[in-house]
Amino acid sequence: MRTPIAYALGWPERLVSGVAPLDLFATARLDFEQPDRERFPCLQLAYDAHVRGGYATIALNAANEVAVKAFLGREIGFTDIPVLVKAVMLTASTGTPMNLEEILIQDEESRVRSLSWIKNKKIH
Repeated sequence: MRTPIAYALGWPERLVSGVAPLDLFATARLDFEQPDRERFPCLQLAYDAHVRGGYATIALNAANEVAVKAFLGREIGFTDIPVLVKAVMLTASTGTPMNLEEILIQDEESRVRSLSWIKNKKIH
């Protein structure tokens, strides 16, 4: 984590993090596991949005941005993030947007629903 933290603290300059460059040949082995979708519910929501496609992915992105901002502003709790995102995703139009205007409309509607959820802890 020292490298990304150094990037974040030094941006746009580069700070020396004291970490050697990653050498995948020296690592020799990488092990992967199935992701825990119960422990990381937003990951499951991303898979769900991918399967639904189109408008659901726009709703997921917009709701997540609003939810994270609200969490950082101490308006909602951390575990509220996936609840909010799921609620907004379920209200998204079905299908695939055909132009930029349709994308922007879904994005705006999702942001309004997210803010409403935060205000009322539910979607109306």
